[in-house]
Amino acid sequence: MTLHHFIGSAIVILAISCLAAGFSRRLGFGTMLGLLAAGAVLGPSGFKVTESVGGLREFTELGVVF
Repeated sequence: MTLHHFIGSAIVILAISCLAAGFSRRLGFGTMLGLLAAGAVLGPSGFKVTESVGGLREFTELGVVF
């Protein structure tokens, strides 16, 4: 995965996740349900936004640490 493709994928995932969390919260379901739905839609079983799941897995570990 090239850096350009990684940054593009990260921006798309973050933007869709923020929109889904806000939409879910507005409907009264809470932000976690929106984030889970975004992950299911954008992940490998959904639209496959990324080519390499391993590359994003390292990126998501930063979110767990911080």
